[in-house]
Amino acid sequence: MGLLNLERDSLVLISEDPSVQKRYLQACEFLLFQAVTFNTLDSFFKDEKVKPHTVFLDIDLSRPDSVASIQKLNQHFQDEVEIILIDETMSEKSRVAQKLFVSHLVDRKIFLNTFMTEFLIFQKGLCGFYEINVQDLFPDTLILFNAYHFMPLNQKYLTVINGNLNLTEAKYKKFESSQNLFIHHQSAASYSQYIESYFDRFNVGIRKRIRSKFYQILSQWRETLLIGLTTHPRPTTFPGSVDDLSDHLGVLNEYLRESPDPWSLLFELSNASILQFERSAIELIISAFVADHFSQSEMDRLIELKWAMTCCQNLTPSLLYRKVLFSPFNLTDEEKAERKLFLNQLDYQLEEALQKNFTTYAEGFIVKNSAAQLDPFYIHFHIGEKITQGFYQSRKNQYSKSDLFQGVMSELKKENLLNEAWIEEYRQFFNKQNYAIKKAGS
Repeated sequence: MGLLNLERDSLVLISEDPSVQKRYLQACEFLLFQAVTFNTLDSFFKDEKVKPHTVFLDIDLSRPDSVASIQKLNQHFQDEVEIILIDETMSEKSRVAQKLFVSHLVDRKIFLNTFMTEFLIFQKGLCGFYEINVQDLFPDTLILFNAYHFMPLNQKYLTVINGNLNLTEAKYKKFESSQNLFIHHQSAASYSQYIESYFDRFNVGIRKRIRSKFYQILSQWRETLLIGLTTHPRPTTFPGSVDDLSDHLGVLNEYLRESPDPWSLLFELSNASILQFERSAIELIISAFVADHFSQSEMDRLIELKWAMTCCQNLTPSLLYRKVLFSPFNLTDEEKAERKLFLNQLDYQLEEALQKNFTTYAEGFIVKNSAAQLDPFYIHFHIGEKITQGFYQSRKNQYSKSDLFQGVMSELKKENLLNEAWIEEYRQFFNKQNYAIKKAGS
């Protein structure tokens, strides 16, 4: 799957600050997205050709005319454009502006210094559409969602299937030559429902169902993540339906259990281009699969913990933080002080129960030296992340399930978290036949 682009003016930045403009241009260049910037609102309004769907607005809310300027921008587009406000104060005025006029708030320091900039541009400019294989569709069926061809020369999406289409055999064969179509992320649920209605029980049918459910989970997760990252103060609870997401993960786990080789399918999902700048969704899916095998029923707890981890890291965990979680020993005094500061920040970012879960998880991999001293829930959660890392490390080479297992176990042995009984349990987990027997007997 290659990177997608949209119309050249789908996103614009309005800012007088050279450092903000430089950061925005840097992110757009990295994402192969043509940047469009304006110094002032007036210069933006004068360009009648630009028709964005999202505007990054960098404005000083302490100015008397700031709110009026935001309101003017909204009125100009009749509330049809998303506004992402870049602000350095995160004051009461910021929260009022978000409530009344803008879609999201981003702290200027976070915008300048973290990968949040790339994430937002990718989310709003490059990740609006999901790639589907034409072979996932079924001839002589009713399609209720729109599908598109991507036109690379003019960077446009051409509608080729309108909702409520009877896909005849002739039309199916016509689309088949193009191999791939695209659906809008808002159609993920409808697409999943379509696949569920017409699936077959062969292995190819399982693959279709896994991919469609993956898109549904990804769409819900990214939207909730976006709210958590760009709302001030940060929501203290998961800002969405945990039950719905838990149900989706449960269904996906059922499909993986039916598959002859679930690890290859998970590896295939991890290669999706829409995950290359933010991988927490696939980490959540793999951790849920691990937890399911070990009969961990606390799916809601896993979802909220993963969401909290991603939001608190602002998508760009420092090298220190990665060292704390994945190489927790031999910290310097300076690193220990920074770790303590990071954990203390959670006190006001998360509600008490979630903050306690997060602290227990982080502290567990710093001060505990034995799996017997650590809640198994956190170990399975940790192993899910290790497997995701292994997938990305093995992407350059031919994927090998045995090599992945050995790599994950080697890393965990260094951290002294698993005894031989647990290692054997995970070895069986990577063996499909033993896995199926265990689930049948549980």
